[in-house]
Amino acid sequence: MPRKRVRYVNVNKRGRRKEVMILSFLLTSWILSWFGFDKLFIQAFKELFKKEVTIASYYFVFFGVGTIGELILFFNGNYVENLFN
Repeated sequence: MPRKRVRYVNVNKRGRRKEVMILSFLLTSWILSWFGFDKLFIQAFKELFKKEVTIASYYFVFFGVGTIGELILFFNGNYVENLFN
């Protein structure tokens, strides 16, 4: 008996397509940089932690938050449950 091929669709519980969190956060950081949020973030980080950071650190923080969000979804089973529906 041949196995039924399962097609994976990336959707949320309401049935709408969900965006990849990592790309969403990076896109958000890029749009916020149009309004100077990157400079605000870098200055705030410098004042709070006495560390010099660059624009790469700004994007890395958003990447990290998106990655953590993806891992939470993965370990909650939201990725796997769509495989067998």
